[in-house]
Amino acid sequence: MKFLKVFSRAEYALKNIEDFRKTYKNNNKVEANWDAFANAIDSSFYTPTESGIVQAREYLWNNPPKKQRINNNELFFEDFKIDEHQAKTQQLLLMVCTVRNNLFHGGKYTPSTAEVNNTERNQKLLENSIIIIKACMDLDKSVKGYYNVQ
Repeated sequence: MKFLKVFSRAEYALKNIEDFRKTYKNNNKVEANWDAFANAIDSSFYTPTESGIVQAREYLWNNPPKKQRINNNELFFEDFKIDEHQAKTQQLLLMVCTVRNNLFHGGKYTPSTAEVNNTERNQKLLENSIIIIKACMDLDKSVKGYYNVQ
């Protein structure tokens, strides 16, 4: 629950900043623009050297979440593919969003997902994602203000 609370507060904060939200004029839909936010904070995200933040970055980078796919009507999880054309922070926040999607949308318990069902790994993905989100929220004054609204 802690992860969902932190993630939803982050999305709330991003949607309240014009530069960090996506809007769709045809249906008035709005969502957080994690890519724009990641690119805006990319240079400052790698400045903090607190051990917890460094360890969280390294853990996600070295143990990214898997993405659920379907092939021949069978669900499976594939490795997260790093896109070398995107900033590292953009990739990390995409990993955090994948953790959220895997948790929120479920589906982690398919017959061939023993590795994905690893409780210890899942817990570490959640814990390190929380650290990443909180560290990112601190890097933009406006976002931090909305994030800290209780």
